[in-house]
Amino acid sequence: MRIPWLRMTMAALAAGALAVSAAAQAAPSSQPGSQKSLAEMARDALRSKPAPSPTTKVWTNDNIPTSSGISTVGTPAPAAPASVGGEGEEAAAGPAESKPRSPEELKQLEAQWRQKFQDQKDKISLLQRELDVLKRENQIRAATYYADAGNRMRYENQAKYAADDRKYQADTAAKQQQLDAAKQQLEDMREQLRKAGLPSSWGD
Repeated sequence: MRIPWLRMTMAALAAGALAVSAAAQAAPSSQPGSQKSLAEMARDALRSKPAPSPTTKVWTNDNIPTSSGISTVGTPAPAAPASVGGEGEEAAAGPAESKPRSPEELKQLEAQWRQKFQDQKDKISLLQRELDVLKRENQIRAATYYADAGNRMRYENQAKYAADDRKYQADTAAKQQQLDAAKQQLEDMREQLRKAGLPSSWGD
């Protein structure tokens, strides 16, 4: 692969050599010893060329690579700067505002939320009643057991009372755990209502 500036250099050298040759033919031939050969004049013309910049790579017939092609790809162009008003501003602006709801939509939404809250409150009330029943039944059982000293002294009655008491403790703990979870769920629903920007009175 020939390089354009190399061809231009060789053409300039050839033109210079022809000019020198023509001048030599026009000069008197009385001093043959003062004339230079064509090769010497070409070397003089090459020496008279200004030295290339240290950062400029000069290619000649001596340093042109022959094992592989010469890459003509220059320094890659810098990446284009991000356009103003692009994705950055969209991200900073945050999500688009929700579409305003019509009065009818708000009415339906309020009914849905109120129903959800009512269902959860009913669930809490049921769990609380079941826990209260467990406690009352245990109180009656304990009163009956301790009221009769004879029954209390019998081994089988003692074993049954101990087994019933263990069952009561387990049932009460499980019921209390369910009640606490239901109350926490109700608070979570109120928080969801607040984050949605809806009236807190819907959860009353």
